Amino acid sequence: MKKENLNYTPSVYDDLYYELTGEYLAKEGTAYEKITAAVIGILTSKGVVHDTKIRGLSGTLYQIDGLVDQIIMIEAKDYQKRNSKVPRSDLQKQEGALSDLPNIDKGFFASATSFTKPALQYAKGSNTNPMQKPILPFNIRKSIDEDKKNRIETIKVRFDCTWPEFRPNEFKLIFPNNDIEEKLETACMNSKEPLRIDTLYDSDGHFFKTIEDLTKEQQPKITEGEQVIYGEFSINAYIKFQSNLYKISGISYVADVVHLLDDFEVKKEGDAIILAKCSDLNIDKLITDNELKRALRCL
Repeated sequence: MKKENLNYTPSVYDDLYYELTGEYLAKEGTAYEKITAAVIGILTSKGVVHDTKIRGLSGTLYQIDGLVDQIIMIEAKDYQKRNSKVPRSDLQKQEGALSDLPNIDKGFFASATSFTKPALQYAKGSNTNPMQKPILPFNIRKSIDEDKKNRIETIKVRFDCTWPEFRPNEFKLIFPNNDIEEKLETACMNSKEPLRIDTLYDSDGHFFKTIEDLTKEQQPKITEGEQVIYGEFSINAYIKFQSNLYKISGISYVADVVHLLDDFEVKKEGDAIILAKCSDLNIDKLITDNELKRALRCL
């Protein structure tokens, strides 16, 4: 709906809803209700339905501003235009509906302004009174620059990593004695079959592990400033050549040292436009325009 066709004076939340969705809603107060439902969906990571009706035990049909996971009732009030706080009577009205709805566990009451002291006392009492269902007050309003103070907006990360890049053609077998080495050399000289040392076996000729496994299990220590490192993998295993097993006691290696240094930033996507607070749930969070757009599309 276009702004000039509205039969009410739009609030800051009607204008915000228009900025996010490109439309004004026909009924006054609906924009704040939908924004509240979307914000609570973000905060709880649960499914939220806006504007539903539930019939109570008394037969009364209740209009619900929002329903979280089918068990939490949302009431949303924007009293900014009349510059007033949410009174105790509004919470008592919600408590009356809660007592008539057996499948609803609790209530969230969202305000674009704040709550009177008696309203907050009533909400606190609902959390301890066994005859009542708990009501949790939320302050959900447009954010201001002051809200961004003392918050982490950007996380700077430095990725500093060093690792060995083994030269595959410079792995050398180490034998427990010269006889085994000479027998393998003779066998290789009398055969055109290439010697492969990438796979190692146990004494029964069963697969044991690969050289790649060794490079992961026995990572060499790298000293700062080193560009090339030399070392040995210690292992009792066998290599196989023409179905014969030859015992080895280790493998020497040469590795180039690779050093990667990278700086990057992690920041929220979009601009903060809504502040959501609930002391009962330790919530104090800024919601961005992109987050809110996505959440509104899910309602």
